[in-house]
Formats: sequence, C-alpha cells, structure tokens
Amino acid sequence: MAKKHDLSERIKIDQNALNDELVEQPALFMAASNAYVMAVSERDEAKADVDVARAEAYFDIRRSSKEKVTEATISAQIELDKNYRVACKNYLEAKQAASEAETLKESFAQKGYVLKELAALYIAGYFGTSSVSGPESREVQRRGYEEKRSEIAKQRRARL
Repeated sequence: MAKKHDLSERIKIDQNALNDELVEQPALFMAASNAYVMAVSERDEAKADVDVARAEAYFDIRRSSKEKVTEATISAQIELDKNYRVACKNYLEAKQAASEAETLKESFAQKGYVLKELAALYIAGYFGTSSVSGPESREVQRRGYEEKRSEIAKQRRARL
C-alpha cells in the first residue's frame, strides 16, 4: 500500500497528462481508501486501549483504597494514572491520523470529479491555443485598451 505522504503528492493534477491521471485515479483512490480504513482501525483499537486502561486504573484504585472512595475521587485519580495518560495520548494521535487519512480519501474523491470536468473541457476544446490567453496576450490586450483610451481622451479634449 502506498504511504500517506506519497499519496499526498499525487493529489496534484497534471493537465498535460489527463489520460494518465484518469487511468491512475481509481488505484490512487483505492490506496487512499485503504489507508483510511487502516487508520480508523488503529484509532478504534487505541480507543479500546483507553477503555481498558481506565478500567484497570479504576480497579487498582478500588483495591488499593483502604477506605471508601467517591466516584469523583476515583475519576480524578484515573486521570493521573500513567498508563491511562499514555493510552489517551496514543488515542489522540490515532484519531488525528484517521482524520488526516479521511481528508486524503476525500481529496482523491474530489480529484476524480475534477478530472471528469477537465476531460469535458478538453473535449470542448477549452485548452486549444485559440481560446487560451496567456500572460503575453493579456499584455497585448491591455496595451490595446490603453491606446484606445488615450485616443478617446485626445478626441474629447479636441472637442473642448
């Protein structure tokens, strides 16, 4: 399975190779989906570890206590338990990894939609040289506009 970093690099679309992008998209989406499934599984396992650490700490506190202890006191002591804190930290890291994996999966789903639209634009001739105006043609248009504007201003002054 591809690593998350490698997949993140593949989100970008090469408009000059739409055919390659379209062919690779299903495999990339599957890899991102699998990464998400694994991250969710690890998150759920970490959550179960938190529950176990909490239960173990609860029973350790109950057993070691010589006098009656309130639930609020036990809860506070559980929060201080080293094993419980480590389990919580691991859970939060796994939760973040699962969220990042979900975002990556959603990004590949979005990429699929964008590829479909780019292909439609390509078929319609949008990327043809006559309809695309680069920075050079915009500069030519701007100069033409400025020339016309100054010509109209001269004519206006001549009438006054």
